[in-house]
Amino acid sequence: MKDTRRDCEVLTAKIMAEFVRDQHPDWLQSYLEGKQDAATSYESLLRLLRRFAYRHGFVQRTSSGLKGKLSDLIGVRDEFATAFKKRFGSYDASWVYNTDETGIYFDTPPSKMLSEKGKIASITAEQKYSARLTAVCTIRVDGLKLPLLFITGRKNRGE
Repeated sequence: MKDTRRDCEVLTAKIMAEFVRDQHPDWLQSYLEGKQDAATSYESLLRLLRRFAYRHGFVQRTSSGLKGKLSDLIGVRDEFATAFKKRFGSYDASWVYNTDETGIYFDTPPSKMLSEKGKIASITAEQKYSARLTAVCTIRVDGLKLPLLFITGRKNRGE
């Protein structure tokens, strides 16, 4: 299993079942003999193989493959780079900025809390929602990193 994933091959319970069918047919035959229905026995085998994989440190994930062919994506990237350099290549490196922003959540309330038996676990509205902070990171093309900019969403309430 680890060799399969190490080689970036797809690993599913169905593929594991095909391996068992090809490499261990005697074991598969004895496993299926104890089952009443062929359809449910196949589902049972898949469930067994999934549990085996979980027990050995594997988890089920959604694949995040490319949406297009790599050669097409490289072509689009190269076309964009050429057009960008043609349009903005005359600018001085100190005039071009690359900026990215990310949200930071803090003071997040726990999803579960202790409360007295028979009483509801109520909290105030201010405790219910976490605070959000936006961090803006900027660097110039010449390599100069600008200080982080923090943006808060809190409104001034007359304080």
